[in-house]
Amino acid sequence: AYVPACQRFVTATSDGKVRYWNSDTGEILRCMGGQHGSMNAVAALPVKLQAVSGGADGFGRLWDLETGKQLLAMHFPGVSAPINAVAVFPGGDRVAFGHEDGFVRIWKLNEGTPLCSIDTGSAVRDIAINPSNPMGQIIT
Repeated sequence: AYVPACQRFVTATSDGKVRYWNSDTGEILRCMGGQHGSMNAVAALPVKLQAVSGGADGFGRLWDLETGKQLLAMHFPGVSAPINAVAVFPGGDRVAFGHEDGFVRIWKLNEGTPLCSIDTGSAVRDIAINPSNPMGQIIT
């Protein structure tokens, strides 16, 4: 995922890590862990040096890319379905997680609280959010 705040990128990998890269040199700037199992998806916030990851353990995590520290762990009670997709809303205040159980679950990042769940009827593989619409329409 491209990090617009600094023109670098982050990756989610099967070893449960988020890696923050220098796109000019290929150097790893940070390696962050904490996910149990595969890290399946990652998205960068539009205006902060932060990224959100989702993985096989059903947890979403907010990372500080400068320090490598986990800032927030997000998990809906009773949900064990893996997260397959992550998308950050324009403005960076909300994040959508697409789960294997067919639900998109939305969190308010600034409060660290769940906002809503949307049943798509089938496993979610990817999420796109319309960046030019203030309503934040989601496409799965």
